[in-house]
Amino acid sequence: MVKDAEYSFEQLFEDFSKIGLERDGGITRLAYTREEEQAKLLLKKLSEDLGFTARKDNAGNLWIRKEGLDPDLPAVLVGSHLDTVPQGGAYDGAVGVLAGFECMRQLDREGFPNRHSIELVVFAGEESSRFNIATAGSKILVGKLDVEALKAAKDNKGISVYRALKQLGYDPDDLPGFAAEDYKAFLELHVEQNVILEREKLQIGIVERIAAPTRARIELHGVEAHSGACPMGERHDALAAAAEIILAVEKAGYKEKDHHTVATVGRCTVRPGVMNVVPGYTELLVDVRGVEKESILRAYEEIRSSASSIAEKRGIGLIFEHLSSENPVELDPEIINIIESICKEKEVPYKRMNSGAGHDCMNLAPLVPTGLIFVPSKGGISHNKNEFTDFGDIHAGIEVLKEAVKVLSA
Repeated sequence: MVKDAEYSFEQLFEDFSKIGLERDGGITRLAYTREEEQAKLLLKKLSEDLGFTARKDNAGNLWIRKEGLDPDLPAVLVGSHLDTVPQGGAYDGAVGVLAGFECMRQLDREGFPNRHSIELVVFAGEESSRFNIATAGSKILVGKLDVEALKAAKDNKGISVYRALKQLGYDPDDLPGFAAEDYKAFLELHVEQNVILEREKLQIGIVERIAAPTRARIELHGVEAHSGACPMGERHDALAAAAEIILAVEKAGYKEKDHHTVATVGRCTVRPGVMNVVPGYTELLVDVRGVEKESILRAYEEIRSSASSIAEKRGIGLIFEHLSSENPVELDPEIINIIESICKEKEVPYKRMNSGAGHDCMNLAPLVPTGLIFVPSKGGISHNKNEFTDFGDIHAGIEVLKEAVKVLSA
């Protein structure tokens, strides 16, 4: 366990990687659990040991502040998240948080005279794995989730976000807001979760646009029947219909691939789910993402039309429920240019690119100038215990992030 200000970034990273670690090597720090809270509390203690101020808000977000020479000036914000998917890896989210902390630590050690205060935010509940709500902590901040929404969103044990916050000692009836005027800029560093940077032997990705998801739930109501006694021509098999719809979802994504749109069925629930019964019910969760709204809508409408035709052809009842839509986000051109100039000056190989995955920064981008920096992911693997980013690449990301913070906070 790290004990003083002389510990290395590698030691810091190793300690956080132990929180939620399971026997098979996967890390499980789900949104609004004791494990996520433990990670935030460790960072809070380390920050206070360095003389930074730290506070938590009632959305579960952690804020760490290095005061500026002029505290009345708007602060420069950096941050990401510490929660994971079930059996996830050590890098997704945590690299960005710990890189932000390392930047603040290095600037403090160097005696950098930042006029603007520098803040690190650890957003709670970024992953949607537990409550089917992504980027919960940042969405609460910007008013996209209210108390009623937190009561309605529940995990598979029936625990709502509202109740989970209460169990951790927060007051979800007094949710925080985001005062955009208090911030000059926001920077997030994240692992790429794709293979582009590694394939092109680059260390930094400068994100220009972030893809946004449109999501739907499809219910298929067929007729349960004996798997041996029911003839093939008389079946209303909800799973067979679902299989055809899954392929239609894939086809819709392929048709829009030149526009960088993707379409996925991420979950299939079957009832009764036994070998000798023709399935009478199937539920599909569909995720369509892209950086062009028109392309997303084309894919989504094709999926809706295909599902309707398939269900009708097979004599299956269909419920197609729209769950959510978010708009693709364009990041701040000035901040992109600052990051690019730093990469050129430091001779760090980079490229401008898009992000297919969503991030907390997309919620703040409409309110404050925002930038997103990627570092490579080995093999493009993410949301998996085998995700990996070389420390050399992480340190390159820290250096670029630190220089950007210096420019913005000087």
